[in-house]
Amino acid sequence: MQILMPYFSPSYSIPSYSIPSYSISSYSIPSYSIPSYTYLCLLLIIDILLILAYKYINALLAEIGQLLFCWTKSITFSIHCSFFQSQTPIDQNNLNKPDPPIAYTMLI
Repeated sequence: MQILMPYFSPSYSIPSYSIPSYSISSYSIPSYSIPSYTYLCLLLIIDILLILAYKYINALLAEIGQLLFCWTKSITFSIHCSFFQSQTPIDQNNLNKPDPPIAYTMLI
């Protein structure tokens, strides 16, 4: 209990980080004293925002990659189909026949 007493005593002050003042040309930036808990809260908020931004950017890049993959796949499929349609004649008798049942195709 004696170790925790300084934190509860009225004379204890929270440590702070001081930012020195700078002068750029004629504009001077005043010095501020930021308490450590405010500094840590700001770092935590920035960290959370960066994590969220990373997740959204990662999801966006994955979505773009998926779209590009599907686009290139459809282009190659259309080239493939057009090549084979030009090579083999279409059987007009099989165009109106229904597809076989799924169980039948699974056995084959």
